[in-house]
Amino acid sequence: MSSSRAKALKEKNVVVSLVKDLNKRMSDFEDSVSDLKILKDSILEMNDEILRQESENTSELLKLKNNLIENKTKILKDTAAEIGKVLISQDELNELRNEVTKFKNEAVSMKNNMDKLIKEKVTEEVVNKLKFQKMENEIETAQLVAATDNYKVQIESLNQTIERMSKELDSQKDLTASVCNVSKTRNFTETK
Repeated sequence: MSSSRAKALKEKNVVVSLVKDLNKRMSDFEDSVSDLKILKDSILEMNDEILRQESENTSELLKLKNNLIENKTKILKDTAAEIGKVLISQDELNELRNEVTKFKNEAVSMKNNMDKLIKEKVTEEVVNKLKFQKMENEIETAQLVAATDNYKVQIESLNQTIERMSKELDSQKDLTASVCNVSKTRNFTETK
């Protein structure tokens, strides 16, 4: 009876240990998920900062363009006033239009390139983090399976040892009973 109780306590300790280990691994997994959320928030903040910087750059670029146009206009006005000519030529007008179009195209191209780069980096980081987490989980699962298999082998070995000892005990009981019977028979024969 005490051997079955010891076995139950041993199994309970193994199960408690496995449950504690599993709880710790679940906590670690939750911490990793929290880290991924923080990473996502950081990336979103970086994206917001890039958008803000792009807005500032666009505003600065517009100011520079306006300053250029104002300077040209002032010079042309002064020159035109001095020589009595037209304020701007068609070529200058076309050039200004082309510059504006070029800057717009460059700005759109830069924004598209930045958006693409950010998306690629975020996707790559998330994929890498998920792969890493998956590999960690697979390693932990393999370790748990190995530990469980090891416990099964130990339990089987202990069961075999208990069974062998039980048979030996039964054999000892039979031997003791035989010796006792022989002794009783001898005492009985001698007393007659």
